[in-house]
Amino acid sequence: MSRRKDENKILSRRTFLKGIGLTPLLFRPAPFHGSSFLFYPPNALTSQNHNFSFADFRLTPHYPAKSPLEDVLRLVAPGSDEYVTERYAFEIESLLKQWSQALKTSVHDLSPLAKSLDPSLQASSLVPEKEIALRTGEGIESTRRRFATHLIPGGERFLEEIHTWLGQVSQVETAEFEIVGIEETASAPLTVQLDIRYDIVATRNDEQREERVGHWRTEWARDASNAWKARKWEASEETIGVAHQSAFIDVTPQALGGTESYKKQMLRGVDYWRTVLDSACGIDVYGTTA
Repeated sequence: MSRRKDENKILSRRTFLKGIGLTPLLFRPAPFHGSSFLFYPPNALTSQNHNFSFADFRLTPHYPAKSPLEDVLRLVAPGSDEYVTERYAFEIESLLKQWSQALKTSVHDLSPLAKSLDPSLQASSLVPEKEIALRTGEGIESTRRRFATHLIPGGERFLEEIHTWLGQVSQVETAEFEIVGIEETASAPLTVQLDIRYDIVATRNDEQREERVGHWRTEWARDASNAWKARKWEASEETIGVAHQSAFIDVTPQALGGTESYKKQMLRGVDYWRTVLDSACGIDVYGTTA
């Protein structure tokens, strides 16, 4: 097919398509302000007389300014506005953090949780009613557990269920209890329903590692001393993954050790390159030493 040329056009379709390869520069976190030569088509540059030296060209980054209210908002207490339930969530979350710290110190230390349970607590049994295998093989097993929906009264019984639920866990490395939903259901006494997402990473007695992720539907109320107590604890389902051995092995030296650029560039790290590269590239701001 013949191709029609129009010599009178400064910006042809082909030149435009080549030029848009530079568009990622427009989306940099720190936009550059400099000469417009970056965005002109090549044939347009030859028709113009530029009176500047490329050796003297400079790029000036303009970084976003911090909001003047940032330091003030950091000091605003949760619940001080119309969203009062934020304060309730903050107070109960502090109790969950105490249990988290205790679990990482000793998996058998349930005293922070016991202090937060109402004597008349009703809770689901944490013995799985049904287990569904999601993945087996390659050293990793993933299972979805479902628990019974009926509730059984008794705070002491629930603590025993927690011990049974943790099972062979010997050391907890991560214990995150995040409140993902809250609703005030009564005012006298003040009662809220909380949705708690938990994520527990632990080592077992057989040296295997596991991670549990699930949700609890709970109900908390303030007692006569104005302290929060859990009155209902419902478990629906959770996903547990067990690794029989190390799931990831670092093979970078074996794979790239013979490559010259790996030795001269990748092994030097950010601390080296931030002293060599121009600060306008943003490595001193957006780089990381992790």
